[in-house]
Amino acid sequence: MRDREKPAKGSDLLTPKRLGQKLAGKRKAITAQEYTAEEKAWDESVLSLGGTPHYMQSSAWGQSKARSQWPVSRLVVDVGTHKLPVQVFSRTVPGFGRLHYAPEVSSVTKNTIPSLTNEIQNNYKGMAFKLELYQPYDEDLIEAFQKNGWARANSVQHRTSVIIDLSGTEEELFTSMKKRARYEVRVAQRNNVRVEKVDITQDRLNILAELMGITAKRSGAFFRKDTYTNRYWHSFNNAGLGSLYFAWHDMDLLAGAYVVNYGPTAWYKDGGSVRHKSNLMGPRYLQWEIMRDLQSQGVKQYDLSGIPAAEDVEKSSMKGLYVFKTGFSNESVKFMPAMELPLSKRHQLWPKAEQHFLRLYSGFRKDFWY
Repeated sequence: MRDREKPAKGSDLLTPKRLGQKLAGKRKAITAQEYTAEEKAWDESVLSLGGTPHYMQSSAWGQSKARSQWPVSRLVVDVGTHKLPVQVFSRTVPGFGRLHYAPEVSSVTKNTIPSLTNEIQNNYKGMAFKLELYQPYDEDLIEAFQKNGWARANSVQHRTSVIIDLSGTEEELFTSMKKRARYEVRVAQRNNVRVEKVDITQDRLNILAELMGITAKRSGAFFRKDTYTNRYWHSFNNAGLGSLYFAWHDMDLLAGAYVVNYGPTAWYKDGGSVRHKSNLMGPRYLQWEIMRDLQSQGVKQYDLSGIPAAEDVEKSSMKGLYVFKTGFSNESVKFMPAMELPLSKRHQLWPKAEQHFLRLYSGFRKDFWY
């Protein structure tokens, strides 16, 4: 991961403290398309909370979404002991009104919720405010939200994942994998599969997109359009947060992956593979070498991203992905459910109408609404 440039002294918005003072209790619209000093300061404020901040709260993700149909604003909530930065995406649901969505917020506690609720009600108008936390499932925290007027809601992001602990030694990392995964890594090594971390160029991103397309046709998975993925690939790269890896055998490309680094955590964001030479276990070895590289950089954990919950695997189209990802660990993580704060009476019909609306939108537009 690249070293960040230090903010210049004397600027009004270049430190987390200054940024918090300027934005506390106020919405701030995001329009920048470059990684400016203010964008760096936003990341510093998010990362300064400690814990496990998510890349969806990063300035790079905000800039990417701001160029879609989701205008972005930022709210810094004064919770007494510290300030909680929250990046928010807003869009109008026809017939219902404005929906505000804050994905994968972290460092929220029971004591945080009253101040967070109050600031949202003071600064956001429309139908509702949807919040997803990048935090383990906690019944007490859910109850605290409900006492402050929130209700459980339909999730946008997967609420189950496999997160690999990279804090130990390489040997400990290898032995923590399931027997079959270790065997497949050795198969790749014996057959001289190689993994390369490459500079990010548009040509290489086009290759990754082709691999993703091949995977989509094979598995029935649905990927976003290239214009969408390219926006955030370049945003992460410009901020020094993106990495691109390819697995090869001789001259044959086997698999590729785009990885996002934010604070102590890295995520497997996108990837794809070919069926040719599948017996060489290129995708498995690719992920192993990514883990080794991240570990050498001092990254503490690697999130392999969404999988279905164990009880839903058999009926899920992601069963193959579940088997592949859980091969790296015996445990999965269940996150907090989505929570919604109603902002008007129009919200009463939304919980039942949402999934129907999303299916109709995807059917007509061939894309996701969120």
